[in-house]
Amino acid sequence: MIRGKRIAKTAFIIMMISLFSKILGFVREMVIAAKYGASIDSDAYIMSITIPSSVFVVVAGALATTLIPVLSEKIVNKSKKNTLKFINNSLNVTLFLSIGITALGIIYAPVLVKTIAPKFSGERYDLTVQLTKLTFPLVAFTVLSGVITGALQSFGRFAAPAATGLPYSIIIIFTALTLTDAYGIKGLAIATVVAGLAQVLIQMPSLFKEGYGYEFVFDIRDKGISKILLLTVPVMISTGVQQINIVIGRIMASGLAVGSISALNYGNRLTGFVSGIFIAAISTVTYPTMAKLNACYDMSALRKVLLKGMNAIILIISPAVTGLIALRYPIIRLLFERGAFDKNATQMTSTALLYLSFGLLGYGVRDLLNNAFYSIQDAKTPMINGIFTVTANTILLLTLVKPVGIGELALAASLSAILGAFILMSSLYKKIGNFGVKEFMCTSFKAIAASAIMGIIVSVSYKFMMSINGMNTSITQAVGLFTIIGIGSLVYLFIISLLNVEEVREIFEFGRRISRNALGKLF
Repeated sequence: MIRGKRIAKTAFIIMMISLFSKILGFVREMVIAAKYGASIDSDAYIMSITIPSSVFVVVAGALATTLIPVLSEKIVNKSKKNTLKFINNSLNVTLFLSIGITALGIIYAPVLVKTIAPKFSGERYDLTVQLTKLTFPLVAFTVLSGVITGALQSFGRFAAPAATGLPYSIIIIFTALTLTDAYGIKGLAIATVVAGLAQVLIQMPSLFKEGYGYEFVFDIRDKGISKILLLTVPVMISTGVQQINIVIGRIMASGLAVGSISALNYGNRLTGFVSGIFIAAISTVTYPTMAKLNACYDMSALRKVLLKGMNAIILIISPAVTGLIALRYPIIRLLFERGAFDKNATQMTSTALLYLSFGLLGYGVRDLLNNAFYSIQDAKTPMINGIFTVTANTILLLTLVKPVGIGELALAASLSAILGAFILMSSLYKKIGNFGVKEFMCTSFKAIAASAIMGIIVSVSYKFMMSINGMNTSITQAVGLFTIIGIGSLVYLFIISLLNVEEVREIFEFGRRISRNALGKLF
């Protein structure tokens, strides 16, 4: 079981792997943006993978989520042989179900496209249907990857699951650069399916190290399988809120100007960069720990782990949100503005990013609170919260999107996420008792105050640099942007260190230990 300082160390390692993976992911998006910009091809490609790679990532996430507490019980109470047999049964059952879903998805692709993109017509609709049929096998690979991820995390192996984005991005980048001129957007769709298979294969060596060997076991009546299947539906609803909101947003955006879907997608990629590195790393490490603590009936320790995780999220995400808001235009300009991605696309994406950024804190806290509920095998409460959040988002969209457009569309998702996080916090307090809500609110106030001061200094620094050299080339943009980010980070660390936050002291102590060890080896 990962406890105490090992959580911080493991989370740091995952953050580093995720950072490299996300950087590659941005290179992937930059290449696609340069090739297709905000066009019919890009809209069709993005919409075609919305169901297999966005909606069914919810299924994979739900399976991984429900598998962890069930496997934690088996690891604590059963033999290793029994646990590995259960993993084989889980893989076989989910593969059987996902193949059936894939077949149905290919057959009913026209209906699905008409449902998720009701405003698509003509060439855009026809191309989206063709690409959806090509990409639907992603369902099977996504679901299998989710099951393997859950198994590895239950065993305390986090590196391979964190690295699944690496082969995915590499394959798509290679295809976009070398093959799309010959095969077009359809070649990119096929490469995306191959990249999905690579996400499964990269995790298998780590599973083999746990003694895993494949055998055909198919027992849907197994109590563990029954528990997973019963929990999966409510978990799908609650963990899929963000993806469901994205789908609803794309449905609404399909009636806006051409390129709106692509602008939202690029904005989500940027916020996903932050959440995928920091929020995911903290949630990934704390969740199996909380599940094992629940299996050992140690609720006091579970509450402490939860509070540590929530404080870590607020301390990291607050300055990240402030930075995205203050520097959204130069960030998008540097990353995407080239080739077919023009100034108009930059402006559209920066508007989406502004409003999407507000929701990061809500998503981070919500995800960690959901995991706390799942660790005690309560999927009902997050499900109810998920339904409420999606409903609130839909109501906000219907009232805001028509008079304004893409900005309010993004804001609706952010507001619903923040509201959902507050409701979940109240529900968990009633369920497990006081897990340090006052301490969390105190830490939040300090983090937001320090971030606000940082944001002012970052904005002033950016205007000053623009007045000096204009930041008109990619090199000056990159140097200027990274300089400003560095200044902002130092300002935030200085201010937050003065505010006497326990987690910050632990981080500095961790950094000092690393420095001493490194210097000891050198000298």
